[in-house]
Amino acid sequence: MNPIFNRKIISFWAGILIFLSGVPAFCGEIHIIVNTSVPVSALSENEIRDIYIGRKIMWPGNRKIIPVIAPSLDLHDEFTLKYTRKSGSQFKSWWLQLVFSGEGVFPKTAASEKEMVEKVSEYEGGIGYSSVKIDTDKVKTVVVYDKDQILKEFRNPNGTENE
Repeated sequence: MNPIFNRKIISFWAGILIFLSGVPAFCGEIHIIVNTSVPVSALSENEIRDIYIGRKIMWPGNRKIIPVIAPSLDLHDEFTLKYTRKSGSQFKSWWLQLVFSGEGVFPKTAASEKEMVEKVSEYEGGIGYSSVKIDTDKVKTVVVYDKDQILKEFRNPNGTENE
């Protein structure tokens, strides 16, 4: 067999492996869960972002928001990318800056999805995420919507371009 051809095949498969190693393992749906004491049934993606980067700290009715994260899960990386537009390490650095500057308190942490649900149920004002929809007497799944997409559809209900 031609040695140049062998190198091309090896390079091709090496490239595929490198590419796949950068793809997150979790590719499912992310559900946002809150303690049943939280007086909301829906949140915009922007509100979730503001909560998880420390901009929004109170629920309606002046109840403190207590975010819960599970940094050891693949789900965490997907969550931070989707909702905070930060990688897991950028998210951690962001929070460390807030903590050391006195502007924030690091989110509560959980080691598993089960523990995430337990912590969200334990803290009034708790919010977290899960790979499955959860509705119990202590935790509920909220509807997540894209405010910008809704406004776009509202302004253009027929789906046609304005001239």
